[in-house]
Amino acid sequence: MASRDLVLAVPAFAGVSTAVIDSYLEQAAQAHRTDGWGNVYVQALAYYAMHLMAQDGVAGYVAGSAGGYGVVTNRTTGGISVGHATPATRTVSPGDMWLTSTRWGLRYLHLRGSRFGRARAVVAAGSTSAATLTQDD
Repeated sequence: MASRDLVLAVPAFAGVSTAVIDSYLEQAAQAHRTDGWGNVYVQALAYYAMHLMAQDGVAGYVAGSAGGYGVVTNRTTGGISVGHATPATRTVSPGDMWLTSTRWGLRYLHLRGSRFGRARAVVAAGSTSAATLTQDD
């Protein structure tokens, strides 16, 4: 399944033109390398692109709304008010906090932290230690 198909499968972005989706997927691709993601590269690009679209208000989505995410911290029954908490800062690096404002950013972070999204260790010929590939290599 292509990244575009994953984005189009999300109801919040179903009405967004493929040209706009492709533009955001291109931005996501420019920010990532294929190595280190293994078989979840396509999924990572889709989550990252959806996060960017949500941040930019594409399809009327407002980051932190549209159903919310995280643990419910406030609740009002009569006036129907619900509040959601973002993950604790001790579990997310300061550089990644911007990804916690949407459910897709959180899914991206989860995927990146999974065993499928971690960088692979590479041992060079004649070496006894492993070097880890990262996105910055």
